[in-house]
Amino acid sequence: MICRNCGTEYDEKQGFCPCCGTEGEPALIAPEERKKLRVVRAVCAAALFGAVAALVVILRSGVFEKSAAETFVRLQTRALLEPVLALLEPGDGKKEDVSQDITVSINTEPLAFRLWCKVEAAADGTDILLNTGMDYMGLQMELATLTAKDGTAGFYAPLLDSHYYVIDEEALLKRLQEAGFLFDEVEDRQQFNLEKALKVGGMISKYSNILLSVVTDDNVTASQETLLIDGGQQTCEVYTFRPGAEELKAMFTELLTQLKEDEELKELLYTSCSSQDFFMAMYGVELDYDGYFNGGQPGREAFEAIWDESLDEALAEAADLAEQIAAGGFSWSVAANGRRIHRQSLSAQGEEFLLYESAGNGKESRYDLLRVGKEGESLTFCNRYTNRKGEAEGLFSVQEETEEILAVAYDWQTDERSFLNLPLGSSVLTADGETVELTVSRNEAGGIDHAVYASQLGKEAFITVTTSEQPSTARAPRATPVDVSGYSLEELEELLTDLLTGAGGIGFY
Repeated sequence: MICRNCGTEYDEKQGFCPCCGTEGEPALIAPEERKKLRVVRAVCAAALFGAVAALVVILRSGVFEKSAAETFVRLQTRALLEPVLALLEPGDGKKEDVSQDITVSINTEPLAFRLWCKVEAAADGTDILLNTGMDYMGLQMELATLTAKDGTAGFYAPLLDSHYYVIDEEALLKRLQEAGFLFDEVEDRQQFNLEKALKVGGMISKYSNILLSVVTDDNVTASQETLLIDGGQQTCEVYTFRPGAEELKAMFTELLTQLKEDEELKELLYTSCSSQDFFMAMYGVELDYDGYFNGGQPGREAFEAIWDESLDEALAEAADLAEQIAAGGFSWSVAANGRRIHRQSLSAQGEEFLLYESAGNGKESRYDLLRVGKEGESLTFCNRYTNRKGEAEGLFSVQEETEEILAVAYDWQTDERSFLNLPLGSSVLTADGETVELTVSRNEAGGIDHAVYASQLGKEAFITVTTSEQPSTARAPRATPVDVSGYSLEELEELLTDLLTGAGGIGFY
């Protein structure tokens, strides 16, 4: 029988269509129509079989396979270029409201004391209350209070003066601008720096493509090898790049020519080499940068002249450099299993001068080693860790030849962090035979202690930072506000001098 709903043929004894579940009398189809339906099904089945067979033939033919050179470039782009570009991507910029108590305790005699800080801050920065104080020899002293609320900023320092000084934010910004703080330019400069970072990312891609353009099917070989990495065997496809002198010369010439003619790059380099730009973006402060170095910062024309001269010299030496690299038997190899890179190395004159190895799955375990320098004069960085069910432990070490000069061992609970964004657990730094240990743990009050121990100072923590998850409300100033919005810059400077040179009272509580 044929289902009247979907056309599926089934045994009438079933009473319903096994395909769509339709019950009732089946539709009556004439014998000639039923024959046509069978023919259509046969044609569709043959077409499907043919498509699958064609796909198998195409895949076996290697049409979609990457050549050794293409695979080498793809692996290097993923390993070297993409992580660098990811660092240049801007963050989400999200901020959260903060309410926290922080206490810093120094336990070393005779310097034992506590410094506390209570913070309440709105994410948009419009409402801020911050107290700092100190406990010393049984005395509790309030050091300072900073406030920002309803367009007014305030400062209270009972150890220096009994007044609570407030100033309208517009007046404060005006006085700061008179003093050389250009806050109105900070946002524009920060936006400029963000755009500059994105341009740098584009340039990295551009010049990386020039460097990798010399990779061809003629100078890359592929082989399958079994490598011993961190005590385990890894079967990998090994791609080795050995450039010739002529192709290296062409690449160097193209690269150096592009660098010399890149006006945007020169602009970025010139503006980036000045800390003036950094201070302007962060603090809105203009500095006499020229006075910080002998002879000052070179002007734009002088900078471009130095840049052009350096690249002209490099272009003149490009051919010789290419010959030296090729004659030295330079090779660059990468060993991978699918997308996973297990080893990279650079060699010349029969010796490896840079080696990177990696093992583990990257989630539950990981091992990475970087060795720089030839045998007998190498520096090795090694990192290994395991991460299972919210627990991570590992060891990072630095070795000079076979001697360990630095090591950091850690054992963390990664699913829980403190207000300082540190995981609970411990970390131990070892250097020159001495150790410094940081432990992060919950205390009886429900807060989190960050304790620092040093082998030179005994078994007691010499500094402890405690953060509370249920902070008390930060204290508002008790004094009557004194509005200094109408003070001139000179009057504010005089007031600040008086505060620093003569304490008017002590604020115990």
